[in-house]
Amino acid sequence: MVYNAASKTWHGTADPTAFVAMAKEWGNLGADMLGGCCQIGPKPIKGIYQYFHPPK
Repeated sequence: MVYNAASKTWHGTADPTAFVAMAKEWGNLGADMLGGCCQIGPKPIKGIYQYFHPPK
């Protein structure tokens, strides 16, 4: 999801599952830091954490 400050509108999906999938891709491509802001709550952040820190 992307916010266009000029038009003051949101574009894209607010689906937490889609955000987690994109974050996995970013991480696998080498991103050093992942997180969220508006429209991203604890559930997708937890999903990202669990993907990169699986239970041992």
